Amino acid sequence: MTLAKNKPTAISAGLRSSIDALLHMERYDLVLAAKAGGLRVQQLRDDLGRPHVRAFMRQQKQLQLEQICQQNPSALARIRDSSANANAAVNSCRTLESMLEASTSETSRPARREAGLVIIIGARPPEPEPRLAGARTVIEAGARDVSVPDEADEAFLGGAEVAPTSK
Repeated sequence: MTLAKNKPTAISAGLRSSIDALLHMERYDLVLAAKAGGLRVQQLRDDLGRPHVRAFMRQQKQLQLEQICQQNPSALARIRDSSANANAAVNSCRTLESMLEASTSETSRPARREAGLVIIIGARPPEPEPRLAGARTVIEAGARDVSVPDEADEAFLGGAEVAPTSK
């Protein structure tokens, strides 16, 4: 038993007929669409504002576009075979080939990856070599390293004396 909040809202036959009429009209006419479904115009306008009706209408529109696009190869083949314009024939051949390539790649692509945890049983993979975070140290010509005392420092300080430590 499904809960009422999870149950899909039904769309009446009259509303379906009105939506079908809207999708097949050359000019959008709400009055004619309402008459086709046997609805009042205000009722059709209110129904078209509901989310489940808009979702159904989008689904029907997508279905209609897919049906129309299924006829593209035959229309392109007619242009290729009967057009006096050589450019139109060449462009239709190119379009047909790209449609074939897209269709082939669409059906042969790998399955969509889902989120989850992957456990690899076997040898431990080699650890990646750590990268240094900072920039490399570059010593310029003529620069002095102050951490290493040289003869001039010892002469200035009075020799290499070690200071007595206090206890």
